[in-house]
Amino acid sequence: MSLKWYKVFPTLEAANETIPQRTAKLVLIGDHRICLANTNKGFRAIQDHCPHNGEALHKGKFNFLDEIICPWHGYRFDLSSGREGDGKCSEAKIYPVKAEGGLFIGIS
Repeated sequence: MSLKWYKVFPTLEAANETIPQRTAKLVLIGDHRICLANTNKGFRAIQDHCPHNGEALHKGKFNFLDEIICPWHGYRFDLSSGREGDGKCSEAKIYPVKAEGGLFIGIS
């Protein structure tokens, strides 16, 4: 299945102004609720609902590993793979992000 790229910010600078480093924001693309996170390694996108109990991941904090921590039960998710750090629940879906003439999220 091919990816369709959606522009979420016109420039990388606009993305950085709206989502400061080590914070996240909810992005809605069609039926997709996506947590867009600005990490030490750049922007990452992951499904917004925690696979464990459905809490919004964009409300979470970051740890020193650049994982996002679910605000409800403290599950931590790797923003590159979607894996929960302790294997306590299923993986979260991740979405590719590219910064070329803006900031885009890919959805298949």
